[in-house]
Amino acid sequence: MRGMKKILPYLLFLFYVLVRYYLLDLLSLPSYSSLLFEVLFALTCIIIYWEGIDFINFFFDKRLFFIYFLLGGICLATARFNQWSIPFDFQEPSLFFHMVLLGPVVEELLFRLGFWKLIENMPLRFKYDHIILTSLFFSASHFYAYYLVPDNFKTFVLFQTLYTLFIGVMWALDFYQRRSYTTLVALHMSFNLGFFLTHFWSYLA
Repeated sequence: MRGMKKILPYLLFLFYVLVRYYLLDLLSLPSYSSLLFEVLFALTCIIIYWEGIDFINFFFDKRLFFIYFLLGGICLATARFNQWSIPFDFQEPSLFFHMVLLGPVVEELLFRLGFWKLIENMPLRFKYDHIILTSLFFSASHFYAYYLVPDNFKTFVLFQTLYTLFIGVMWALDFYQRRSYTTLVALHMSFNLGFFLTHFWSYLA
């Protein structure tokens, strides 16, 4: 039983990679199936490793929220300035819901709770491993699109991989200090909202 407890985090991580990046593609399931799987996987990890998780406390720092809002806008403006094609249809009515509302909730649930708790419970660890690894996973999940999009979008995907790595580290550090899931979701929403609104501002300007 003790041996199983030690290897369970590794087995869960392997299960996630195999299902998310192989089985779901192999079965050609609807696009929402990957989102549903990520939610269920994160909730499973949270249930197994519940101790120390806080869904209640919320820390509001208007300056921090504004900074992330600006960063999101800067990332979109950088792509526009360099004339990189962006793989988002801003005319699609559901994009706001997926990018600004649903995406942050699911991604923070998966990376800053699910994977975080897995790493915390792995026997073989190193200093700040949960900060480093969750940030790498977060960035890599965005890089995966590189293999799915047409060539004209690939430059933006590489750019997105870099800025999500930076942002991932910042959010992981915030979670390390405060342990507040709801605060991270709000910060993530602020960043994506800045990204989303800058598209329309650039056209109005």
